Amino acid sequence: MKKIIIIVGVLAILLISIGVTPIQAQKIDPKALNIKTKLEFHNYLAKLRGKEPIIAKATSPQDRKRSILNVGNVEARIRNSATLGYDRDGKCYEFPAGGGISYRWTMAPLVGYKKSDGTKVVASGAYGAQRGHEDEFEPIGGLDAGWSDNANNFGIAASDRPDTWPASWPTDPFMPPVKEITPGQGNWFPGILDGEVVATRELYFAVIDESNNYEPGNIRVDIWGIQYEDFINEDFVIYKMRVTNISNETLSDVYVGMHDDPDTPEQGTDEWTDDFAAFISVGTDVEGYSEPEDSLLWNFSYLWDGDDRVEGLIASKVGWVGLKVLETPDDPANPGIPLGLTTLDVFEYSMAPQTEEAEYDQLASGIKPPDNVEPHPDDWTQTPNTYGPDITYVFASGPFTLAPGQSLNFALASVHGVNKKDLFNNAMLCQILYNNNYRSAEAPPEPQVRAVSDDHKVTLYWNAFPTEAAVYADGHVGDKLTGNNAFEGYKIYKSVDRGLTWGEEMIDISGAPRGYIPLAQYDLPDGIVGESETRPFFYLGDDTGLRHTFVDNNVENGYEYWYAVIAYDHDDGPVPPMENAFKKDAKLPGDNVVAVVPRAYVSGFKSGSSDSAAIHVAGACDVQAYPLQIVDATAITGDNYEVSFTVTDEGKTFTVTNLGTNANPMSGTLPVKDWQFYDASLDNAPIFDGIRLEISDVEWGIKSAEWITGDCDAEIVIYGYYDVGTSDDYEIRWTGTPGDSGIYDSPPLPFVIYNMNQDGPCSHYLWDNDGSGDYSPGDDFFFVEPDGNWTWDIEIAVNEDGFPPEAGDVLSIITNKALTAADKYQFSTSKETYQFVSKNDLSKITTVPNPFVVSSIYEIGAYGTEKEVQFHHLPPQCTIRIYNIAGDLVRTLEHTDGTPLESWNLQSYNQQEIGFGVYFYHVDAPGIGEYIGKMAVIK
Repeated sequence: MKKIIIIVGVLAILLISIGVTPIQAQKIDPKALNIKTKLEFHNYLAKLRGKEPIIAKATSPQDRKRSILNVGNVEARIRNSATLGYDRDGKCYEFPAGGGISYRWTMAPLVGYKKSDGTKVVASGAYGAQRGHEDEFEPIGGLDAGWSDNANNFGIAASDRPDTWPASWPTDPFMPPVKEITPGQGNWFPGILDGEVVATRELYFAVIDESNNYEPGNIRVDIWGIQYEDFINEDFVIYKMRVTNISNETLSDVYVGMHDDPDTPEQGTDEWTDDFAAFISVGTDVEGYSEPEDSLLWNFSYLWDGDDRVEGLIASKVGWVGLKVLETPDDPANPGIPLGLTTLDVFEYSMAPQTEEAEYDQLASGIKPPDNVEPHPDDWTQTPNTYGPDITYVFASGPFTLAPGQSLNFALASVHGVNKKDLFNNAMLCQILYNNNYRSAEAPPEPQVRAVSDDHKVTLYWNAFPTEAAVYADGHVGDKLTGNNAFEGYKIYKSVDRGLTWGEEMIDISGAPRGYIPLAQYDLPDGIVGESETRPFFYLGDDTGLRHTFVDNNVENGYEYWYAVIAYDHDDGPVPPMENAFKKDAKLPGDNVVAVVPRAYVSGFKSGSSDSAAIHVAGACDVQAYPLQIVDATAITGDNYEVSFTVTDEGKTFTVTNLGTNANPMSGTLPVKDWQFYDASLDNAPIFDGIRLEISDVEWGIKSAEWITGDCDAEIVIYGYYDVGTSDDYEIRWTGTPGDSGIYDSPPLPFVIYNMNQDGPCSHYLWDNDGSGDYSPGDDFFFVEPDGNWTWDIEIAVNEDGFPPEAGDVLSIITNKALTAADKYQFSTSKETYQFVSKNDLSKITTVPNPFVVSSIYEIGAYGTEKEVQFHHLPPQCTIRIYNIAGDLVRTLEHTDGTPLESWNLQSYNQQEIGFGVYFYHVDAPGIGEYIGKMAVIK
């Protein structure tokens, strides 16, 4: 075998040296050549055919740009030269995102046409495809901000990254519509839906063909890459292409399509050489499905691993990957009817066409029959109509005639699943999304979560708004698809591996993961409980009532934990429950995922504090104080606050105003405005500046009713109010002589109802219980206020042997004093402080873990590649010098962040990993003192 390799290699070199390039496709077995990876195979073929190998390219802001689609459960890296998958480091359609396994080598659009002289032309965005002509599109300038961040894979304009947008979008005749994302904000983006952004992230760029074999600039391709983060749509990436003739001549026999090279997976020794695939054509009856489900699966190819295992990586349940064609141009003979796919060529990687004419002929070759009508013996699924072993596709639709300025649309999606059933479900969801103009049902707005670090304790907190009001970032209220607010509750999750997993996984009967079991779940007490009817394995709650804080005491100091507070809704007609996605970066503020490291406070730290309660300072309300709860001592401002109230016909709300400090008063900022009163089942107390405040009102009612003048001992029965209660106090002043008549010709009463707060009498209405026509003890009478409201309903019941009221007797009625606009409460806070640390406190300094061993929980990262030792109980600022046993300085750490913790990645000053052994550390705290300790590293 080695002789064959040498002969082939020498032949290639000889042909190249004499100016002859071997360009014909050759079927070559990589296993026979002992080639293990796709990159090795690409470079081998490149050398054989006189082409350049794939190497890293130096980049600058003027070079082609990259970007990443990673807001969903698939991570795809693309280039703005129309290469929809380029990364050789494991991020080329990684699924699940963050899992380290990728399922594609490359994917790129192909456009073929004939010029007026009959010349066959093909433009390809493929990179690393081993086609004879590839990487021929060049990006059009002015469609991004002009900078490149290749380390973080960003540079292409992204809808959710305004920093990637150009200062102004071009106005050339081929530019798609650009619409405002948030009304009144002046932010613009050429979204997928006629200028409207509908997905979580939409990448946009445009290219023109730049082949060296013909004049450039005949074809322009506008490309959108779109991705969603919700669970329904998180497992696919959609690409829409608009192909436009920008030349001055009509192009004939035009084909638009895609080159796709999926692998299941791409990693592993020879794992890309044992794949099988099938294609579901239009009109196929799909086993296990029926109309309209099977029609949603038409024009769908899918790929799986031949033995369902990857040596050293995946023992079983290798992911499945597919390509779903969503849209093709209309049939020229039947306007309004999609032409559909007209070409499907499945071939081995080494058999890619090597001339432009051969590439065009491939685009025009039609639907080719499968290689294996019967199941292949090496296929564990024993599925008929499969292909193998290293599968590459070309899809196309055509031919079309394209006049100058005319365009053709083509859309497809990379779909992923953990097994066949999951893949098919995701393919159907993708087609449904496309059929609905890319509009997806929306999860509730994500809560904005904050985490508080404490000694062996983590506290999470968030507010009800905007999540429970369903007010989304762009200002719209309710789900865009349904228009409803179906919010139901929150689920709390914890990750010990920085977001790779989120606790104990739920697995269904088919072996597919169905999410994670939450640490806690809080839901509305609305009778919506148990498992969802439309989404199996989705639990809607137990009517627990809502909560907006969560405390975790099961943590280790110094270890980084991630927490997610996921808001979810309930079934809304045909739409299943939706929930927020787990964010990929817990370090970004203002979303639902946070990273926190539990730690003790530094020596000399004095926590932020507040008064124990907000004290009543104005008004007549009976509530004299409202207790304050400190949720986040680090967020305490040290300012003074005032609570005031607004009373309208719709009800009462309260507002909290920051008054500044005594030394520096403010005109007033509003951390809380027009907040609803506390409801225990909703837990709707606001949390602001680290403080949680429950405001409730006293109920309307009578505090006391007693005779204050005379000997009357008649019993007073108060039934409540008729229209509305009041906080006014009253006197019933007995005259013994009937006075003025009441409303509706009610008989006069032998007493006066006097409103003490309004300093005047009330009218009345008599309910004549005994039918006498006049008032007598035992009759009810209603208070009628000057504004016409009926308030209290009172009966004076006199016992036979009791003393009835007589002239001069006075009954005093005192009511509960509810909150009014005149009431105010105030409280003050104290900001955290640091006091001087004594030298004795330095003796508390320790290293965790000590000794460090490979199995330590402080060995972090996806594969335990990031090692870490931590110094605990440090003063706010100090210098740490680490020495080996020979006394050589290994590393210096400057601790300046004011926390009691500093981390060391077990690397020396020149970034080399240290060896095992004993190490000494010297802590120098200026103005305090010094401390020396030791630790061990065991490998």
